[in-house]
Formats: sequence, C-alpha cells, structure tokens
Amino acid sequence: MIDPLDPENCLVAFGSHNLGYKASYSNDKNLTIIQRDPALAKAYATHVLDVFDHYRFRAAEAEESAALKRKGVFRVGGPDRGVSEDECKLAG
Repeated sequence: MIDPLDPENCLVAFGSHNLGYKASYSNDKNLTIIQRDPALAKAYATHVLDVFDHYRFRAAEAEESAALKRKGVFRVGGPDRGVSEDECKLAG
C-alpha cells in the first residue's frame, strides 16, 4: 500500500508474489495492483494498523507473562489475576 490518503497516487498491491526473480519467472505467483481507489486504500491501511496493534499487544502481554513466570507468578483467568506457584500447589 502506498500513500493511502492521496486520492490520485494511492496504490494497493496484494497477492502471493514476493517481488523476487523466481516469483516472476519460475513460480506460479500472482500480484494484483489497484491504483486510485482511496476507499480501498484506506480500508487496507486500517486493517494493517489493526493487525499491527493486535500483535504489538500480544507481544507486550507475552513479555509481561514471561517476566511474571520468572518471578514464580503464573496467570490464571485474566491479565490482572496473578497466582503464585505456591497457591497453584495448594490448589492441587
């Protein structure tokens, strides 16, 4: 996606093509390019930002869980509910 906010120069490119030599000449890859469709470009931009935010959140949560695990605290239930290893042993 290139400049999704410019109605004249916006461009969305998608497909299985990775822009390498083999993809162009040896493999059966595809690439679709759509130009000057601001609504589509904005929709793709919104989706890309949503996916980025989702994985950024997942990475931050994984880092926090790993830090808690190193301290002997394991998450049970939701993100705000920590249970120590001793409490887990008591629970059976």
